[in-house]
Amino acid sequence: MITSLVFYSLIGLQAILKVAISWNDGTPSGLQAFIFVWTFVLAGFLIMGELKKPAPILIYYPLFLSRIIRGITMILLVLPNTANEFFTIFLCIVIGLYAIFCIWFGRKNPAIAQILSPNEPKSDVEI
Repeated sequence: MITSLVFYSLIGLQAILKVAISWNDGTPSGLQAFIFVWTFVLAGFLIMGELKKPAPILIYYPLFLSRIIRGITMILLVLPNTANEFFTIFLCIVIGLYAIFCIWFGRKNPAIAQILSPNEPKSDVEI
């Protein structure tokens, strides 16, 4: 869990670096501001999904409880934020590799429907 929080903070760092490095590369400033804000909103959802708190928000966004969805979200956040700077590209590669590991190891976790459903007694009879 600590490593996930570190990588979520690296997503924020690379978003800040992209704005700081490529502020005059021809991208409209409104688009850069939107990407910057949206990156932090989704990184906040990733952190809430990792901590599984606060519950009222996760009721409306249950996908963030899944490790696979968190990995896919990390990839979708990282890929468009590469700039023409070695350090941001390196950060994006490292975060992307961690996201691939999240997806790979998340396959063994239970499905979201099993996470959200109340514990029902299971019968021994198969239908």
